[in-house]
Amino acid sequence: MAEHIAGRANSWDKLDVLNEHFHSLSQVYPHLANPVQLQKAAGAWAAFPAPTEIIPVNTVAADFDIHFISVSTISANGSYLLALYMGAALSEVLIGEFDFYRNAVQSQEGSQPFQTIIIPANTRISASISSSNAAQDTCFIKLRFHVY
Repeated sequence: MAEHIAGRANSWDKLDVLNEHFHSLSQVYPHLANPVQLQKAAGAWAAFPAPTEIIPVNTVAADFDIHFISVSTISANGSYLLALYMGAALSEVLIGEFDFYRNAVQSQEGSQPFQTIIIPANTRISASISSSNAAQDTCFIKLRFHVY
């Protein structure tokens, strides 16, 4: 986790870790697979439903952080809010929120910047959405991350 940086003896060591991190291989999950579908609960700006697993536990073997969320196939025009969590099912901890939209002339589909804390190795990641629509809207996501 942050010990990779905090445990370093001096600022040059910390800079080396950050340099290695930002120039490390960018990875995508799900890898070589379709994105994960998220579905909201019925009702405009309904409470987030139970989170959907994106990265299973024991998948990323090193500490990591998420830099981008790729959103695709947004089901309907409207404003959306995505919540990203870490931790076991029924014990998730919110690690960030991300807003996006779709309207008649443009959509925020594609890869959007997003930054998380340093996430411990082997941590499960999940997500939920809500939207301005009454219907049970859906979207699909992938996550882009770097390891430490």
